[in-house]
Amino acid sequence: MLVVHVTVAAVAMCCAAGQVWAWWRHRNPQWHRREGRLYVLAVAIAGPSAFAIGTHSPFGPAAQVSDVILACLWMGYTAFGVRAIVGGRVDLHRRWMIRSACLAFSVILNRVYGTLLATVGSNWLESHADGIDDPVAVWTQTLSPWLGLVTGILLGLFVSDRQPSGPPIGGPAGQPAHPPVGGVPETPVHGRVLGVRTTTEQPGPNPTGIDIKEKP
Repeated sequence: MLVVHVTVAAVAMCCAAGQVWAWWRHRNPQWHRREGRLYVLAVAIAGPSAFAIGTHSPFGPAAQVSDVILACLWMGYTAFGVRAIVGGRVDLHRRWMIRSACLAFSVILNRVYGTLLATVGSNWLESHADGIDDPVAVWTQTLSPWLGLVTGILLGLFVSDRQPSGPPIGGPAGQPAHPPVGGVPETPVHGRVLGVRTTTEQPGPNPTGIDIKEKP
């Protein structure tokens, strides 16, 4: 299971890099959709496997809880992103998928924090290790997963809320790229939003009896 998880998660991270690159997705909407479908499929496989691996992590309960939360949030963010694009809400879809991608890359941050704690912070870890046989290993395995998770969450919120949305992907300006499922696209008519099946407004009765004509 570990080999499958690592392989599929690597595919997900490669796809996520193209998903969050604004220049690429605006100029290659077809590839954006293909990568997005592949990313969602990869998360559908890597997410449950990450949950299962996290519950049996050999690095202690702190790492187990962190890994389980990461897996649940990763799958949840991705599901919210899929739901948003199915409903035609492109900007909301972009936000959720950026947050999902940041969680995918938080695993790399986990390794970075672990390396920093084991090297630069080794003296500090040893000074806060009363009664611990191997303080560097214990503190690194405890802190690095949580630091990576929290950084991924905060980074996703920061980037998704600050990055401009740009034009809708694959659709004309002012219209969603994908119409809502089970409905029809909405078209503005005479200042109101109506279904495409209604294209004109019938004038109501004229109670005054005066023939009023609109100026050309």
